[in-house]
Amino acid sequence: METEYRIKHKNGRWIWLHDQANLISEKDGITHAYGVFTDITSRKQMEQELRYSEEKYRLIVENAHDGVEITQGDKIIFTNTHFAEMLGYTVDELRNTSFMQIFTEKSKQDLYSRQKKREADNMSTGSYETTFLKKDGMIIDVDIKYEIMNFKGKPATFASISNITQRKSAEKARERALIEAQGANKVKDQFIANISHEIRTPLNSLLGFTDLVKQRYLEIIPEKDQKVFKYITDAGNRLMQTIDSMLNISQITAGVIKAHKQELDLSSTVAQAVAKFKQQAESKALVLRAVIPKQPTLIYADEFCIHEAISHLIRNAIKYTKEGTIELMFGHKEDRTTLSIIDTGIGISEEYQKRLFDPYTQESEGFTKKYQGLGLGLALTKHYLDLNNIDLEFESKQDKGTTFILIFPKI
Repeated sequence: METEYRIKHKNGRWIWLHDQANLISEKDGITHAYGVFTDITSRKQMEQELRYSEEKYRLIVENAHDGVEITQGDKIIFTNTHFAEMLGYTVDELRNTSFMQIFTEKSKQDLYSRQKKREADNMSTGSYETTFLKKDGMIIDVDIKYEIMNFKGKPATFASISNITQRKSAEKARERALIEAQGANKVKDQFIANISHEIRTPLNSLLGFTDLVKQRYLEIIPEKDQKVFKYITDAGNRLMQTIDSMLNISQITAGVIKAHKQELDLSSTVAQAVAKFKQQAESKALVLRAVIPKQPTLIYADEFCIHEAISHLIRNAIKYTKEGTIELMFGHKEDRTTLSIIDTGIGISEEYQKRLFDPYTQESEGFTKKYQGLGLGLALTKHYLDLNNIDLEFESKQDKGTTFILIFPKI
């Protein structure tokens, strides 16, 4: 009979011995015992470490925040308490039962399809989202991460399961809110388009008849009263520009405005824009100039978009510059043409730079805002440039000035 002994070594250390023979014989009336001993201390230590390791991992799995289960075939052979509680069962109720009982009909079909694909691709690990059926009939969303492994000599699937029902509900709520917001934006854009049309038509008549009255009666109106015509024209043009901006931002947002690209001479477009705003800059004693290359600077873009983008940037530079210069300079970044609009204006605070291209925003807002306008110029500029795949960079320091850089794609 084989026996194992734990004895104390001469040096004081405990060791394990395995007696393979344990023979007993009698001689001269005395019973003698004989043994063939093997030192099995190392094996015993390994067994003890293995038991400790198994107990440690059992505790980790049992106390894991996520559900853990092991299946062989369609049978659940192990589950931790968290997974059972997630589904409203006890551990004993789930153990050795069919894994299919916790799947909804739809998730079963998804599982079959996924298993076929996994086998075809020879995948041993993966993750997916599905739905489980709780004991009380409720359906929950879960995220499963699995690995095919060997368990007690047979193939098994080890899975970690997270309950993501709250996250899924939040995602659906966000989707509904987004759809509602998009619907509200469409209503808003339609309203703006309609109101813009209704205002523009009588405003055109007002400006037209004002000009007619000015031509007919200018000579008989006292000189001090003639400036009234300028006030009417300036106010009317400002209102017309505001309406155009509102209509354009609505049309761009709705995808109505499309870019019709063609080969253009950027030098010519810049020269026209500078000439257009020259008088406005001079009225504020500002120097507006452009360094125009002698040779044409060819780009491939929509003429209306480029003209409007440059015009908005020049107009903004004039509005926010009290003294100094506004300069337009051509350049290159790597192999791409660039146009810089540099001013010595009030600059943009770091805090507002994050919202710089948001429509209907200005750094100075409210009833006491310092500058006129709806805050659509830069939003429109960004949209016009995006339609033409033109990058826009800027640098700004308060009380120092701002530089906007348009970077055009290669032709």
